[in-house]
Amino acid sequence: MTCEIPTAIEGEFFSDTPIEQATLYVPESSLDSYKATSPWNGFGEILPISPDGIGEIATDGEAGIDAI
Repeated sequence: MTCEIPTAIEGEFFSDTPIEQATLYVPESSLDSYKATSPWNGFGEILPISPDGIGEIATDGEAGIDAI
């Protein structure tokens, strides 16, 4: 999941979602805020969004996606 909100807000989100096994991508400058704020701190991993965007996608070769 990606969240680009600069500051984490508290709330009752994800109550029926198993976020413990999910990765949350947030702005690098917001990492500490998300790691300290519930429910965001319940994610299995919280990582920075790369300033370069998506770096690499692995496939099994059968996805049918062609590069432009």
